[in-house]
Amino acid sequence: MKNNLLTSLYIILCLLFIQFSGVAQVKKPLYRDPIYDGAADPVVIWNKPEKKWFMYYTNRRAKAEGLDGVTWVHGTRIGIAESSDGVNWSYRDTCDIQYRLTDYTHWAPEIIENKGLFHMYLTYVPGVFKDWKHPRYIVHLTSKNGINWHFESKLKLASERCIDACVFPLPNGSWRMYYNNEADGKSIYYADSPDLYKWTDSGKRVIGDKGGEGPKVFEWQGKYWMVVDNWQGLGIYQSDDLVNWKRQANNILKEAGKGVDDGVMGGHPDVVVSGDKAFIYYFTHPEKTPENKGVDNYGTRRSSIQLAELEYQNGEIVCNRDKVLNNIRLLQSGEIFTHDPSTVKFDNGKYFYFSTGNGIQAVQSTDLKNWKITKSIFEKDKFPSWITELVKDFKGHFWAPDVIFMNGFYYLYYSCSSFGSAVSAIGVARSKSLDPKSEKYNWEDLGLVVKSEKKTDFNAIDPALFRDDNNKIYMTYGSFHGGIGAVEIDTVSGITKGEIKKLAGGRESDWEAPYIIKNKEDYFLFANNGLCCKGLNSTYRVVAGKSKSIFGPYLDQEGRDLTEGGGTTVLATKGNVIGPGHFGLLLKDNKKIISTHFYDPYKEGQPTFKFWELKFKNNWVVLQDSFDN
Repeated sequence: MKNNLLTSLYIILCLLFIQFSGVAQVKKPLYRDPIYDGAADPVVIWNKPEKKWFMYYTNRRAKAEGLDGVTWVHGTRIGIAESSDGVNWSYRDTCDIQYRLTDYTHWAPEIIENKGLFHMYLTYVPGVFKDWKHPRYIVHLTSKNGINWHFESKLKLASERCIDACVFPLPNGSWRMYYNNEADGKSIYYADSPDLYKWTDSGKRVIGDKGGEGPKVFEWQGKYWMVVDNWQGLGIYQSDDLVNWKRQANNILKEAGKGVDDGVMGGHPDVVVSGDKAFIYYFTHPEKTPENKGVDNYGTRRSSIQLAELEYQNGEIVCNRDKVLNNIRLLQSGEIFTHDPSTVKFDNGKYFYFSTGNGIQAVQSTDLKNWKITKSIFEKDKFPSWITELVKDFKGHFWAPDVIFMNGFYYLYYSCSSFGSAVSAIGVARSKSLDPKSEKYNWEDLGLVVKSEKKTDFNAIDPALFRDDNNKIYMTYGSFHGGIGAVEIDTVSGITKGEIKKLAGGRESDWEAPYIIKNKEDYFLFANNGLCCKGLNSTYRVVAGKSKSIFGPYLDQEGRDLTEGGGTTVLATKGNVIGPGHFGLLLKDNKKIISTHFYDPYKEGQPTFKFWELKFKNNWVVLQDSFDN
């Protein structure tokens, strides 16, 4: 009795801690429709005009009485729920779709946004029926606000029984629609379009597995994935070309979960990639259990929307639907959290940068404006073993990488440490390409470059690479515990050669994120002072000094040595740019473009990537917030 009382008290205290500590735990179920209680086939998209997430869903009439056969899954419009974070949802409305007969059914919407216009590809059933033996087809609609929809066309696809559209952008700028062709054993077919309006059907099935619907295609971890509802959980397929798909051995969401309304198989999902994470929205029929086989009533008809996190392990996708998710917030469309960005590099027609994150976060763009996260350098829990021999508590969260091209390879330098510690290491890996889609992409770890102990001259973090006019390569690094150091790098092995020299440090300890740029005969050393990693309370600022030698001395505009407390501020908090720092240089169109991160008050203080234009006036640094990014 005493043990039970203590257990109950412990549970109550935990719940109170969660309530008052700001920890938001994802609910089970995530959402139930208040009108018919039949929410299914969810699709989640950021509605920029509303500044909210919208969830669109098929709304089956589970509550309705006296409906024979499958009449209850017919006769409704698409429901809309809204959310500020993608986790806490409330009912909004139904879609005002200007395409409907006297009796009609709207199913399984696919919605994308392109150039400020929403496109819906809707499964339309021209009537309300007791059985499944009737036509259905896909129609195209557009909307400016995501609520009122204008009819564009009925799509001509492989048959008159096509449902469950999924539209995905192709690398060449065109579009591909995957859908379920029920007339061919419910196989997954595809059609292509140059503009989202004119579609040409391939007449080809890409997945012919018996039984499958609700395809969802997404890009994550540098690979293309498709999830298909096989009615035995969700099948996972992987592709390199978006045509040929290979199925992984195990389905996800097949085994029952333990959460409320989650004790049955998951069905017809959507996947949202948020930063380096991926989340799956799916629906369940909570009371459609083996014990209720053959029972048809409100209990077995009703459905709930659930949310779980996908994980990438050993080249496959797995999903623990019982994993507790706390403090989840979906990133807005195009939103990426970036801390300590590397130098931006161009390879294989794309721009890349790397930043602090699990396995080293990798980000790519074709235009320097629209960025997306691609495959991490190291897979989860598969980082080089030598690291934990030096940094005992390292868990795979790498800091402040930088990249340089030399000897026919891209060399990526990275930091391994823990907050406030000087027990740190810098390592290096190399690959002939930065693009995961390239055949030359293959990261080979070359091991340790420098390390530091509790008492050290330079904390071994924040590496930055510089190529001098004579093609010699130098690495600056360091933070707190002694200041900034510099050393020459061997261009083949990637490791140090020669003596480490001190460039900055002064009387203060908060020196980090060094970076060298040369202008004519002068070297400029940039470094961060102040405190990072505190969101909107960060005091990060960039200071600079100038020297005639790579190894200094570096003097500020007042003639003060950076090893004696000098440093002229060149970038600091201003307006909504809080705590900017961590320089990188990109040369483009005869311009010197500087990349940094800053803490954005419009994104709850999250670290955000930003460009500046670097100019020199009277042979001193001028940064302009004029580069359009």
